[in-house]
Amino acid sequence: MRRKVTLSAVVRSALENYLSTTEAAESDEHSIVEDTAEDAKIRREKAAFAAQQGELQQRCPGEYVAIHEGHVIDHDFSLAVLHQRVVQAVGAAPILLKRVDEPVTREFMLRSPRLERTAS
Repeated sequence: MRRKVTLSAVVRSALENYLSTTEAAESDEHSIVEDTAEDAKIRREKAAFAAQQGELQQRCPGEYVAIHEGHVIDHDFSLAVLHQRVVQAVGAAPILLKRVDEPVTREFMLRSPRLERTAS
């Protein structure tokens, strides 16, 4: 037997499921997968990138940066070239390679139909 479900209920359920799994995956306390030392290091490097993002946008806009131990160790417009130089310099250590772009703001707009009764 088929169950009737409104489109808004399906969207709401999917969005709640997505947000709860995303928040759980990003949360240190509620991690779905066991955290490794490499994961923790990359998280620290991401935090360092976020803290320096304004300065990086002025210093090297549109370039890729390599962040190691909280500091930018190299930058280049080519990700492949940067990766090659970083591996030669540091080896196989986990290093954050990230493009310096304008900050992205996540914005959600949910529209819901409004039902109005008409006078009969």
